[in-house]
Amino acid sequence: MQIKEIIVEDAIDDMLEDEADSRGDANLITTLEFLRNRAHDTHVQPRIRTDSLINLVQSTGEQAFTLENLVNAFKNNQQLKSLIKDIKDDNNGVKYVYLQPFADDSEMAAIGDTDAPRTDPERTVDSMAKSALAKRS
Repeated sequence: MQIKEIIVEDAIDDMLEDEADSRGDANLITTLEFLRNRAHDTHVQPRIRTDSLINLVQSTGEQAFTLENLVNAFKNNQQLKSLIKDIKDDNNGVKYVYLQPFADDSEMAAIGDTDAPRTDPERTVDSMAKSALAKRS
């Protein structure tokens, strides 16, 4: 074992609490960071259904990860509090994990605002086609 490996292990051990190892916090943190980075610059509140997040964490090797583990990790792990904004149900009763946006994501729809302004794709394509046709003539 090299000294570099010992230092890295100690730094990770300091970040995670005692129960965090058995709960699967490290895999949860990795999954949430991936999702936050993927949602960066989309201008919507990044969120994921709790059952989908649990399945993602379980697929990383934490087969025993449950909703109870997720809620306990959110309550007790400071690093997760900086990644997760809230865990709550939407208007349809589906539980979501709302992620903290990046600081430069300023134009964001409100939490639960699924009616954010969107353009009908057919109208957009139709107007683009008309514009291109007008430029040809």
